[in-house]
Amino acid sequence: MQNSVALDIGCGSGVHANMIAEEGARVVAFDGSPSAIKHASAMHNHDRITYLVASLQSFQPLQHRFDLTVDRLASTYATRDAVRTFYQSLRPHLSGNARLFWQGFDPENSGRSLGQFDSEAQIWTGFESGVFARADTIYFFSEDDLNNVFEGYRFTAKRMIVDTDLQSGYRHSYWSLELAPS
Repeated sequence: MQNSVALDIGCGSGVHANMIAEEGARVVAFDGSPSAIKHASAMHNHDRITYLVASLQSFQPLQHRFDLTVDRLASTYATRDAVRTFYQSLRPHLSGNARLFWQGFDPENSGRSLGQFDSEAQIWTGFESGVFARADTIYFFSEDDLNNVFEGYRFTAKRMIVDTDLQSGYRHSYWSLELAPS
């Protein structure tokens, strides 16, 4: 990872950014939450990490060409169109050998039934209980959504991860993708 540049999308506490920086890469890590960035920069203050407060809609890649991107569920808090716009605008800023790691919830996730679908915004909202109770909005990506969002990318792995609580029957399911620019 020496001399590589990585992008940590929705970095939260900065744990992934720190791990990547420890491997020798320079990391640009962003999150829409100012408190998350404050916490991440305090907990993982590394000279190879640049933390930014930004959303998918406001992030500017600037002069960077990224060799690695990590998006662990950050995209699920935006609309499909916002996620598509972000990843399509990111493509010119990826190196030819770039690798993208992406995770997002799928429509079979039991938590979806605990919210309401906002047909105007095309996103789920109003979660009063369950794992999404503190989330304002969640997008559950179908396979067709993924093909749309990542048009022009090459899927090197596409996994559906399912964890079912045998007591309650709750199904926690999400996509785990590995991609490369085409």
